[in-house]
Amino acid sequence: MFGKSYGQTASDIHFSVGDAGIRLLFGCVLVIGLIGYGAYLVDGQAVAKSALWPTVEGKLITIGEHPVGMPVIGRFLPLVCPYAKYSYKLDNRDYTKEVTAGPCISFVRGFTFHPPELLPVKTDDLLERMEKARAEAVATGKKPANFLEQIESDMELVSQERYKPVNIRYERTSPDNSVLDPAVLQSDKSMLYSSLLLIAIGGLLLGGSYYGSYLSQLSAEDPSLSLDTALAAQRRRR
Repeated sequence: MFGKSYGQTASDIHFSVGDAGIRLLFGCVLVIGLIGYGAYLVDGQAVAKSALWPTVEGKLITIGEHPVGMPVIGRFLPLVCPYAKYSYKLDNRDYTKEVTAGPCISFVRGFTFHPPELLPVKTDDLLERMEKARAEAVATGKKPANFLEQIESDMELVSQERYKPVNIRYERTSPDNSVLDPAVLQSDKSMLYSSLLLIAIGGLLLGGSYYGSYLSQLSAEDPSLSLDTALAAQRRRR
């Protein structure tokens, strides 16, 4: 919130965009929630459809979150799209695929996601990767690195995450069509809880905005309904 409270930020936004802009903002929150719920249903159908597909052991290359660039909404509800990139081999052919889930609220994702297990780094594997990196550098014509640069390069290789093998479901007639084991990305709970929360927040705020405008309109048409009139009447009764 850049040093401001939620109330101050909301007041600044309301002052800059007005009632129509606030309703549009709340409507966007509601729409994002509906999109997330739709993505949850689509992913569920894909998982159910692949339940009887054959399974092959694959490699999880990377797993993370893509931030959703929505500056105004993101100041209140930071949104991310979980993703995973994986590879597998069938009939001497390598396949690589990236899957991206629907929008989630970052803190909901944090509560529902458990990172996959990492493989311990073996010395022989590490040395092999280092030699391979050096050979590629020589083959591409890069100048030899000095000692410090070489140490930094080797440490980069050490820090690279290596995950345990994962299960990949693939379509027998079309091996390039595959589904990552849902237990790896774990996007179902993230999308479901986030979408329901966004729908509830967007719907309540949008409805409250219209209801507030309705009460204001009634007060303007009938002064007896205004807050000032009610307070004055209460003071007179005292």
